[in-house]
Amino acid sequence: MSARKGIRRLFEDELDVKEVTVYPSTHPVWAVNWILTSWAQGLSGKTREDFLSMRVSDFLGPPMSLVSQAFAADLSMDKQLELACAIVLTAQKP
Repeated sequence: MSARKGIRRLFEDELDVKEVTVYPSTHPVWAVNWILTSWAQGLSGKTREDFLSMRVSDFLGPPMSLVSQAFAADLSMDKQLELACAIVLTAQKP
């Protein structure tokens, strides 16, 4: 199912859905820009310079092979938590 159909189905029982679209101000390029800008701000020195010199294709390998590279490994936990696609909480009832 496409995202357009999924979001429509989520609300169509309660609302008369008129349109499902992406505005220029919510285009995926905003997400890419935010992630790369914030990531670069989380690095310093040579690691930051190397990161800024990377090509898009450098990010397209298997993700597990990338997490040990300096641009990923040197990123602070706070920055990782900000940019992560998911955060894992492990907890136990007292």
